Amino acid sequence: MATWWGIWLILFAMCFGAYIFAEGRGWLKIRTKRVTEEERRKTYYGLLALGLIGLMLIVAGQSQKSQAAKSGNIASPQQASESAISNGSQETRVNSGSLEQQRQSLENVRGSVTADKESTEALKQYLYENFGGNGNPKYKTSWYDLISDVQVYSDGKQRWAVVKTPIYHDEEGKRLAVFIARVILSNDKVKLYRAEVDDKNGLPLAMELNPD
Repeated sequence: MATWWGIWLILFAMCFGAYIFAEGRGWLKIRTKRVTEEERRKTYYGLLALGLIGLMLIVAGQSQKSQAAKSGNIASPQQASESAISNGSQETRVNSGSLEQQRQSLENVRGSVTADKESTEALKQYLYENFGGNGNPKYKTSWYDLISDVQVYSDGKQRWAVVKTPIYHDEEGKRLAVFIARVILSNDKVKLYRAEVDDKNGLPLAMELNPD
């Protein structure tokens, strides 16, 4: 909007300035009383000021667009959590039939292993106390509510966590998913060898291995 106001001001200043110049040279015979040189100079200064204001508005408008474009580069988990689920995120286009098949196949694989209820509850409690503000919204992290559910699975030898989220499957969402996976692995309640984060469609978005 600022850009368009700037363009209109510059166009007005140019057109009116051309009229004053032409009238002063005698090219136009519109007014019966000729303007004095002092009046003409003041008019030029006023038009110049309008032109400068218009230019400033255009620069401000372009600056706003630039800032909006840069906002896609996540600088913090808080900014990521706000934008990863926003309407402006670009979700990967996936055929609905194929998507359902992938999700079902993934659920079958995960269903073949045992869910560790005790470890699941311990991990949920850890996240709630350390990142959910322990019930106090004042101390809750901005990304905590992105965790729709978390489950810990075990094959009898190792444990891993699967986190369900409403995050879109794009590059911005992947960066946030990696961050959440690393937080999960850093917990001191349940020893995990990997953490998986699913997107809004229930498909894997990120997977991190425990370096320990």
